[in-house]
Amino acid sequence: MARELGLNPGKLGKLANHDQEPWKAPLPEFLERLYAKRFGRSAPLRVAPIEVRAREVAAKKAERRERRRRARMLERGEAEFDPGGREDVRRVSDPPDVEGRRNLRRSLLEVVETQAGEGDPPEAGRAVERLVSEGYSRADAVVLVARVLAAEMFAILKEDREHDGAKYAKALDALPRLLYEDTPAEEPEQE
Repeated sequence: MARELGLNPGKLGKLANHDQEPWKAPLPEFLERLYAKRFGRSAPLRVAPIEVRAREVAAKKAERRERRRRARMLERGEAEFDPGGREDVRRVSDPPDVEGRRNLRRSLLEVVETQAGEGDPPEAGRAVERLVSEGYSRADAVVLVARVLAAEMFAILKEDREHDGAKYAKALDALPRLLYEDTPAEEPEQE
């Protein structure tokens, strides 16, 4: 209880002088009264040894630190997209023109945000909203749609063709399962 109140239990001995100062309540009663006043209950919901609590706090800090590191890597373009927070984030080697890559990434994300905001094409906005409703953060959903957009732009340049809106829409509808492959995904055979 004392620890939850922000007190150091090791230094409470100084406060336990109700024998010398009779107007003071005994320390256990005093702590119970403070605890009830602050938390609205007479005892903690969960009592755990300090060692267990310290391990829990350290694990929570490590998890938060790892999430921040992953977010920074993703923001800088140093890691591939990791939708589930799994441990399989792979580093990719920096290309010679790191700044150009960052600018391209920012531009793609901006295009996707514009497409989603203006609803042109409507499939982009629907894809972002669908991915968010499936549990992805908005930033991760925008990254996924940007990857499809980048693949479509690459295909246009590689194949020297016009934009294929139907193919782009199909790839967006398949997210996150399909990230715009060169060959169409084979449908599983139904028995």
